[in-house]
Amino acid sequence: MGKKKSNQNKNQNNDNQVKVIKTSINNNNNNNNNNNNNNTPKSNERNIEFDHEGKEICFLFRKYGKCRYGIKCTRSHNLNSSSTSIVNLNNTDIQQQSLSQRIISIFKNCDDECFKTIIPIEREMIKCGLRMKRNKKITFPPTSTSKSLVPKSQLHRIKQHHWKLSCLVSEYLSSTPFIYTKTIVNRNQTINFSRVRPFIFLLLKSILNLDVENKWLITIGNTVLSYLTTKINGSYYTPIQIEKLLIEWGVIDINARKFVVILWKNLLSSSSSLNLKISSTILKCEREIRNNQLASLDYAKSIISSSNFTKFSTDSISKFNNNNNNNNNNNNNNNNNNRNSNNQLNWKDKKRLELNEFLSKEFNKFSIYSSDQVSPFAGAQV
Repeated sequence: MGKKKSNQNKNQNNDNQVKVIKTSINNNNNNNNNNNNNNTPKSNERNIEFDHEGKEICFLFRKYGKCRYGIKCTRSHNLNSSSTSIVNLNNTDIQQQSLSQRIISIFKNCDDECFKTIIPIEREMIKCGLRMKRNKKITFPPTSTSKSLVPKSQLHRIKQHHWKLSCLVSEYLSSTPFIYTKTIVNRNQTINFSRVRPFIFLLLKSILNLDVENKWLITIGNTVLSYLTTKINGSYYTPIQIEKLLIEWGVIDINARKFVVILWKNLLSSSSSLNLKISSTILKCEREIRNNQLASLDYAKSIISSSNFTKFSTDSISKFNNNNNNNNNNNNNNNNNNRNSNNQLNWKDKKRLELNEFLSKEFNKFSIYSSDQVSPFAGAQV
């Protein structure tokens, strides 16, 4: 019995020693892990956000829209928005577009937004690099640039889809808009075309993809304006005739329709405002330039390029000043010539000329006399 008890005590002591060693090892591992965690940056830290009153917003309510503590929660449940935030989120990184930029964006191509389309056929067309011509034919890219060819099973669907779209566009373009039926009465008297010219230049910039200072753009804008202001064979050009002119000059059909619709709408609104003789959109563009907005730089350039063709341009003022200077120089030369000629005369001739000038002045004073009355200088002789 004594031997058994001694063996049991030895086994218990060994077990206790093993437990002590294990606990010491675990403690060392925990300490090492804590040290490593302290050295490494904490990636899962919570971002603390405050509301407009300065209180901390509840993390659960901000993440899940709910809070398990409910009314007992000490943190705020008011989320920040563009109107209640401490920093105004609208004006930090996003610059608001001006009216001139929004007008130009109407004519921009939708190549960047084609990938957002829902139709999968159009996505495949863009991936394969297909392009559509104006004669309703598909142009295939060269095989060297694009390795992915269009499968024959989908080629028929692509052609059919393109045919439907081209038919829809041709139908819309064949029908005349309702705004074309409205006529402008006394357009030269009710519209200030000198302020419409920069607006035309701005529209042509987005259509022709040219700078406003380009001579080709300026000539097209001036010709369009001349067709609007002058009568040809007793009548003004209609909007449809102006569309045909733009198409002949190389503008796409859809862009020509957009250009004429926007221009005709502004002409109608400017003719209705009798006091200002200009539309509200053009007034807004001019107001943005007065407020020194950098986003309206395109319209400012169009005003500068159209200033040479207005009534108060710098060229006309310089011509007027040059004419006045020339007239003054001619008058001074004539006076000098008369003085030189007078210096060459005798003293008798000088006295005779002075007396004749004096008599002519006095005769003009007494020219009110009637035919019955006799002028006091009637029989005067020199």
